[in-house]
Amino acid sequence: MYYMTNIILVIAGIIIFGYSLYKHVEFLRLTKKTAFKKWWVILLVLVMFFFLGYIFFAYWLIVGAKGININSLATLVSYIFFFGAIFVLITISLIYSTVKNLIKEKEETQRLQMDRIGLLQDKEIKLKKEIQEKTEEMQKTDDGLKEKLQRQVAILEKSVIGLQKENKLLADRGLKMSELDKRATDLSEKKETE
Repeated sequence: MYYMTNIILVIAGIIIFGYSLYKHVEFLRLTKKTAFKKWWVILLVLVMFFFLGYIFFAYWLIVGAKGININSLATLVSYIFFFGAIFVLITISLIYSTVKNLIKEKEETQRLQMDRIGLLQDKEIKLKKEIQEKTEEMQKTDDGLKEKLQRQVAILEKSVIGLQKENKLLADRGLKMSELDKRATDLSEKKETE
């Protein structure tokens, strides 16, 4: 039973390592242009080394120790432990470097966003100022036009009043002339009858 559990665990480990290799290759496709690509490739080589170690160990468990020297197994386990330590060191270093790089990129992105927001705010302030200046300029122009129009209206009103006065005077003269004409006619008729 103990022997069979070891074989099942090692075969399960081989399957997991096989899937890990597949995912690692997919990951490498994503990281084509990163500064850490070579370290991810080294990590892949170490995963492959572990994978082969598992296969060799599974073979040894299944076939038995007949054809394999126990010193060879101890050497294999020593290599697996040594490269396992290197694997862990590279993995932790890569994770640290990747996260540090992501944080740096995030901070840079935030800084760029803040710069852009600052530029947009500056442009907004400038545009508001220009709008205010144009509005004031248009208001002055409008006030100037209103004032000029009021002067023209005042001149026209004076002219209309003057014309009305002249018209009234002329109308009054016309009436007086009609009256005088009528009187003159009346007087002439009177003189003729006399």
